[in-house]
Amino acid sequence: MLILLFLLGHLIADYPLQSDRLVKKKQSGALGVFQHVGIHFITYFVLLMIGIYFDLIEFNGTIIFYLFLICLLHLLIDLMKEKLNDRIVKSSNLTPHQMSMRLTLLYILDQFIHIFSIVVFAILLFDDYSSLPNKLVEFATNRETIVLNFETKVISTFIILLINTYFFGHLIGKMLAEFRPANKIIETSIEGSFTSSNTNLRYEGFSESNIETQLNKYVTKAEDDVKLNKKISFISDSPPKAGLWIGILERNLILILCVSNHLSSIGFLIAMKALTRFKQFDDKSFSEYYLIGTMLSIILGMTAGFVMKFLWG
Repeated sequence: MLILLFLLGHLIADYPLQSDRLVKKKQSGALGVFQHVGIHFITYFVLLMIGIYFDLIEFNGTIIFYLFLICLLHLLIDLMKEKLNDRIVKSSNLTPHQMSMRLTLLYILDQFIHIFSIVVFAILLFDDYSSLPNKLVEFATNRETIVLNFETKVISTFIILLINTYFFGHLIGKMLAEFRPANKIIETSIEGSFTSSNTNLRYEGFSESNIETQLNKYVTKAEDDVKLNKKISFISDSPPKAGLWIGILERNLILILCVSNHLSSIGFLIAMKALTRFKQFDDKSFSEYYLIGTMLSIILGMTAGFVMKFLWG
């Protein structure tokens, strides 16, 4: 239970409680990292008090040592991560694809080390770690059924929801950084401005000879001027973070559909999402970006859904 509480605290402090301003502050210096670790310490402490109050864990002095140890490790890991992140961003020898992939791997490795340290040190300090390999082997070979109590399922549910909401969202964002389209003009149709006086034609804004040829054939008998107007259509970009919230809702709806055995409804969800971006599919860079992001979101959302279904199965 202690491991689950600390994993929950780590995800809460690393995502909902870490603002964009704090992220920039961490990138600019060590003060932001210290502030971030302070938020982790407070979050862990509050969850420990809640766990002790509801008799989920039993308090002893080792827990306080464990709390300071995890926060110290988090501080060292984040200081190292920010230096590596800065080195990757400032490297002039990397292509955009290489930079994107290295930042993604660093992000995954950072979270893995945090979780690994929480689990391993809890086992070393509070459990007979020598029996851990046997437990894993027995579970993998179906020789032992793991029975979880209600409190464990509830905390695990919150952990899965946080991973599906925040961790997967940031992961997709980093993986697609290279593919994100920069062109905000989606549809442009320019017909030009033309004038004619009998059969003498002149036009503005175009250099294609075929246009003049077509108009010559069309206005050979015209007495009045023929005027064609310029038309440009713009589709404005989405409001800030609209895509982020669409992705969050999408993955969690997919999770719910997986748990409730309504996988066929995922197709309707994706079709409804595509309707909101229909005109933008004329832009090849956007359509590829959209397709990759949607497929990643489906895969990760279904993964979280099947894990949740297994948990409550």
